[in-house]
Amino acid sequence: MKYNNKQLQNDTESLSNLVKVQKKKIDSYRQMPLSKQLKEKEQTIHNLYSSLQTLENHVRDIEYDFSHLRRNYDHLEQKNDKLENELYYHKTFLNCLDLNQIFKSFKRLFNREDDSINIHSLKELCQKAHEKISHVFQRIKEKVYFLDNSKEMSEDIILKDSNHSYHDM
Repeated sequence: MKYNNKQLQNDTESLSNLVKVQKKKIDSYRQMPLSKQLKEKEQTIHNLYSSLQTLENHVRDIEYDFSHLRRNYDHLEQKNDKLENELYYHKTFLNCLDLNQIFKSFKRLFNREDDSINIHSLKELCQKAHEKISHVFQRIKEKVYFLDNSKEMSEDIILKDSNHSYHDM
């Protein structure tokens, strides 16, 4: 047993020496230029993978932002269409009331750089607008009256054609 124990100690010591030698060899390999280059390349590859991951995250963020901007753009486009329709109706209304010239005068008066409006000029514009609108409403009333009368006349004609009198109805 003593012999075996001694043998084991020798073996252990020799293995320990072998490990030291192998460590030195490994260290020497690490000290070699190729080993350093390999390590640098591995680090570069690691950095590239890390950069790639960062870029992929950045692309995802940009895609999300783009989809958000696209939704906003669509919403603003719809809003713009509604505003264009409103503008069309306002312009049509001004044309119907024959207020285009008065509106242009108002714009010139309102677009002054000092943002002040001469109250007398505004009052004058309002009076002109009132006169125009009154005149347009009078014409509309006359047209409605004419159409009402022509409708009654056409009803009389239709009734006579069908051999009925207005009083029969």
